[in-house]
Amino acid sequence: MQSEGTNSSPNLTRGQLVGAGRYELKRMLDKGGMSSIWLAYDSQQQEHVALKFLPPEISNSTEALQIMQQETAKSRNFSHPNIIRIHDLVEPKNKLPFIVMEFVEGDNLYNLSGHQANGVFSWDQLKPWVIQLCDALEHAHEAGVIHHDIKPSNMMINRADQLKLADFGISMTVGESKLNNPNHVITGTLGYMSPQQLSGHPAHVTDDIHAFGATLYELLSGRRPFQSENAYKETLNDKPKPLIEVLNEQGITNKIPPEVGALIMACLAKDPSMRPASARSVAEWLNLKISKSRFPPPPPPPPAILKTRRKQAIRVAAQQKDTQKKSSLSLRSKLIILVLTLLGFVCLLLIWKNLIQ
Repeated sequence: MQSEGTNSSPNLTRGQLVGAGRYELKRMLDKGGMSSIWLAYDSQQQEHVALKFLPPEISNSTEALQIMQQETAKSRNFSHPNIIRIHDLVEPKNKLPFIVMEFVEGDNLYNLSGHQANGVFSWDQLKPWVIQLCDALEHAHEAGVIHHDIKPSNMMINRADQLKLADFGISMTVGESKLNNPNHVITGTLGYMSPQQLSGHPAHVTDDIHAFGATLYELLSGRRPFQSENAYKETLNDKPKPLIEVLNEQGITNKIPPEVGALIMACLAKDPSMRPASARSVAEWLNLKISKSRFPPPPPPPPAILKTRRKQAIRVAAQQKDTQKKSSLSLRSKLIILVLTLLGFVCLLLIWKNLIQ
């Protein structure tokens, strides 16, 4: 068997051993840009895993590797049935670094859409996966992890028809998901990215919500919201066409519930404050049920604090009662003065009348 290649010789072959001989490469699963994903056998855990080999611009950059280490550690600390599990980042000395991930036997939604009639899914087909996607995103966002690159090709469907979201937390450093402008290195994929993400703003949950909307738009219509040569400028300035218009242009019939179409357009709003604030908000919009928050409600305060609060409440109530009592007395006094004044005025009129007679 062959030993692993170096940074300067990143070619990989079937049967090659990597990671100090622990992993044996079986076959390439995917290739994009300068990185590749391989099916490998883990001799220690005695199971198949997926290895994502990092592109040279990351493997040769100390700063990029540090970011990748942080993101990998963050992603490794949480798990969800709809998120592909990240096991480790392996950095052999003078060798090609790679990420060890859960292997999912299946295919991604981008490829699967090509097998559908007219290249689009119906809402009934997508609905179960949308529930799982919302659940996964809500779980990750609560943990402070943003995906950065949600798109159909990052959504695997396994043999049990279960959605698995790939590249969570690591896409921000993977080469094929980067665009360059004069001032920023932008992570994501053009056509799914929000205007804020495209402009190099700090990552936010609403960036993932935008990409979520763009993904549904494509899977239901066969087109991304913006995919022309001017997609960069269109993402920043233009409103996407309604789904029904895109379908009509292609002569495709696909019944999309009004609430689904409205949600997608809301997710694609230019102003992030106009998008659903969270994946849970998306699910609620569509009347879909997802898992409850993994963060329990705060525990009740200790008895001493409760006693103090009770005393404060009693004192406030007493003060309010005194205020009401004073207010009542003040009103009564004013009424008495008013009555006496009126009586005095009547008496003066009677006296004046008698004097005239």
